[in-house]
Amino acid sequence: MPPNRVPFTFSIVGVQKAATSTLYDLLIQHRSIVSAKKKERHFFDKNAFDWDDPDYSGYKIRRHSPEETVAGDATPSYIFWPYALPRMRAYRADMSLVACFRDPVERAFSHWNMDYVRRQGVKQFGEAVRIGRASEIPPQEEWAFPAMRRRSTVARGLYGAQLQRGLKSFPREQWLLLEFRATVKDLPGACAAITDHLGLERFTPEQTEAVRNASSTSVDADPVTAEDVEILVSEYADDLPLFTRLSGLDVSAWPTARVLAGDLAPGDLAATLNAKAGLTGR
Repeated sequence: MPPNRVPFTFSIVGVQKAATSTLYDLLIQHRSIVSAKKKERHFFDKNAFDWDDPDYSGYKIRRHSPEETVAGDATPSYIFWPYALPRMRAYRADMSLVACFRDPVERAFSHWNMDYVRRQGVKQFGEAVRIGRASEIPPQEEWAFPAMRRRSTVARGLYGAQLQRGLKSFPREQWLLLEFRATVKDLPGACAAITDHLGLERFTPEQTEAVRNASSTSVDADPVTAEDVEILVSEYADDLPLFTRLSGLDVSAWPTARVLAGDLAPGDLAATLNAKAGLTGR
């Protein structure tokens, strides 16, 4: 390997809309981690790649100084894409993994918010929820279609199924699992946890106040309804206990868990989401 090229040895594998960009931007301030503007390499979720005889020569990154000895990929689709983690294990069985998880209803809404603002023709949230309903992650034969990435608003919140599948590729000790709210509240603490997990010296990141890719707060679309929330919560009802058991994370404060426990009315959660995005009706 050329001395100025560093192979990837850790990956932030999920989840989308859960501070992965923010964490990556902070981590590349570490003197030992290669700094790259492009966080998402999308290497292991390429179905067109020859995975029978994979060429890993391109899965390296140019370092800028001799101190940079570690490189990390941050592609949040990896934990969701069914082939990605087995391919990653074949590449490097000792890969260190990081995943940050967000309340699934809030994550789905943030996902829709991003798509709705960025792309033409995205359906209203209520319709997107109904189209994307899935009590389980779609079968693998459906994943060859690029549209799968765009119609996964609901399924990406099935964390239990994703983590259960991921643990078949990598043992639990190679995973660092973070909770979104706690992570955003204490970004330096999250960075310390990640560097400990990677076996790197702790450091003090700069500008930890800014969170990248925050959802738009002024969206011209139909408001979320209580029925929309009820549909989403019902989709996650069976998966959330599995995720809690596998992850060991405390999700009792998540709105989804609170609705399921009867501590939060679906209409109140809908009102909170509407207020965050500025949805008051068109």
